[in-house]
Amino acid sequence: MKIVLIGGYTSYETRCHLKLKSNKGWFGYLIKLLGLPPRVGEFRDTTPWIGNMAYRLGQVNDIELHVVAPHIRMRQKVQDFIMDGVHYHYYSTEWTSFLRMVRNYKIWKRLQTNGRRVKKIIDSINPDIVVLSGTENPVSAVSVLYTQQYPTYILCQTIYRNPDRKIIQSNVNQLIWNLEKEIHQEHRYFGVYCDLHYNILSNLVEKAFIFDFQYPKRDYPAVEDVPTKYDFINFAFQLLEKKGISDSIKALAIVKKDYPQVTLNLSGGCDEITKRKLTTLIDKLGLNENVTFTPFFERRVDLFKHIKSARFAVLPIKLDNISATVKQAMYYGLPVVTNERPGTLEVNKISECLLLSESGNIELLAEKMKLLMSNPKLADLLRNNASEYFKITKHVKDDAAVRLVQDFSAIIANYKKGIAIPEELLHTHTHKNES
Repeated sequence: MKIVLIGGYTSYETRCHLKLKSNKGWFGYLIKLLGLPPRVGEFRDTTPWIGNMAYRLGQVNDIELHVVAPHIRMRQKVQDFIMDGVHYHYYSTEWTSFLRMVRNYKIWKRLQTNGRRVKKIIDSINPDIVVLSGTENPVSAVSVLYTQQYPTYILCQTIYRNPDRKIIQSNVNQLIWNLEKEIHQEHRYFGVYCDLHYNILSNLVEKAFIFDFQYPKRDYPAVEDVPTKYDFINFAFQLLEKKGISDSIKALAIVKKDYPQVTLNLSGGCDEITKRKLTTLIDKLGLNENVTFTPFFERRVDLFKHIKSARFAVLPIKLDNISATVKQAMYYGLPVVTNERPGTLEVNKISECLLLSESGNIELLAEKMKLLMSNPKLADLLRNNASEYFKITKHVKDDAAVRLVQDFSAIIANYKKGIAIPEELLHTHTHKNES
């Protein structure tokens, strides 16, 4: 089976195979001049779950996997290599990076070149199936508007058109919203890994098959211990409202009344506007000596080393089912305070691994933070339970890749021969559409 996997994936290991230009000079200057987020021009590890999936699928017999992904500052428009048995095809995205300024979807779609470039790559591969991971990244997601001649499977990392987004986020990107809407209209095979996404997606798409899937896992890298520098850390690829950054700061102000020296580190990408808003809030609450910022790291292993410099993690997520950062903090031994979300409640079904608060309840969030600081036995309990959680769920690493291949086979058979999709592959809820 020949598979094309599309997604915005890069890692230190893949970058070692690429011939890249420096980020300095005109490219970096234009990013600053145009007010684009710094992450647009930075080399950094992204979407590791796609890398894990590629690695695991590459180990399955009779699979030829091709990963097609965007990258900035490449010396050629397309660069190809093989790593761990997987074929990688990276394409240059400088032009599309600057198109982030265009907010009109129709104009953006007309100007972007990624879709047609990726179509050429896909056609040269001639796959049995095309798989997209993540509709919320327009740089890569737009490609599937050009793949109608192939069965196309959309794996939902999240649902950008979640109705709650417009309540929680003040700056919803209408371009991403409209692109996801068109993708939902154009395709009929989707994968979700939680009830939250199923419930949203089933109200947005018609006559579609919605599969259950899980992202295959790999062990996190071993990281050496480092001296403790912070009481709490909140970290994310981008410091956004939906990650509860402001809630963490507000809760810290309450904690400070009992613990005047308490510290919080905010680690992640942050554009100038967001940074200004956060620093204004910090100044208003008198937390200048308590809160520090750390830029996001190019390599994940450096991030993981950094988070171990904190005693606890405060990650009051608002939109995610459960964020990767929650699992990462758990794995590296940080007791975590987070919000009640479907995914965090699911983790606590096995045993109490997380201290849970209500979304938006700053006083309760602060109480949970103080509880960790005052109760070392509770912190140890959470730490030990989290360690057991990863032992219990370890089988997902291997089973998820096999299940994905079953999905691929069923989709190909349905697309080409009209063979019914096996019910056991679909989401556990009764699907509302039959075909």
